[in-house]
Amino acid sequence: MRQPRPARHSELRVGTHLAALCVPGEPVRLVDALTRAVRGMDNVRLSVHVHQTVLDPGSSTYDLCAVREIDRLVRSAGGALRVHRPFSEPQLWDHLFGLDVSIVPGLFGSHSVWPEACADLGTQVVLPQGSHASAQQPCLVFEDEGSVDDLADSFGKALWTAREQDPPWRADPEARWAERVKVAEALRGLYERLLGLDRR
Repeated sequence: MRQPRPARHSELRVGTHLAALCVPGEPVRLVDALTRAVRGMDNVRLSVHVHQTVLDPGSSTYDLCAVREIDRLVRSAGGALRVHRPFSEPQLWDHLFGLDVSIVPGLFGSHSVWPEACADLGTQVVLPQGSHASAQQPCLVFEDEGSVDDLADSFGKALWTAREQDPPWRADPEARWAERVKVAEALRGLYERLLGLDRR
């Protein structure tokens, strides 16, 4: 968290992770909209990441047709599709640290480590509007309502805002440590009360 961010390049480095294509919404539609937004801007370098299981015919997530279409769309915007094994935590942090903007296609559940990691690293995160995770840390949002063009317009607005925020917001390490201690103490107090160990 204390490592200085690399100076922003002339290119805005944008990445999104589709994992095994099991994300809320339709991944090809999302990539279609994102590449339209990227083509409407200058000096944006897009990388799209998927897990290698999507190319394994023995996997339940195999989807060669979707991967081919995603690759075609990403190449049309001058970007690159990256197929790899799931990142380890250090690999994920290094990857996010190398991005200016991380687009999150959607999140299951009410909490995500993704906006927390991006806040610590100084990487701007773009989350679906209305998700609980978008309330965790300062972030940009996109609206996925309406047509693909509407979604592309929403992505475009978020990317333009991200480009204008230089340097981007980044969490203060000391404040984050204090927050961590406060949460740990609250959990400890809760467990003590539940176990009847509270001596107040």
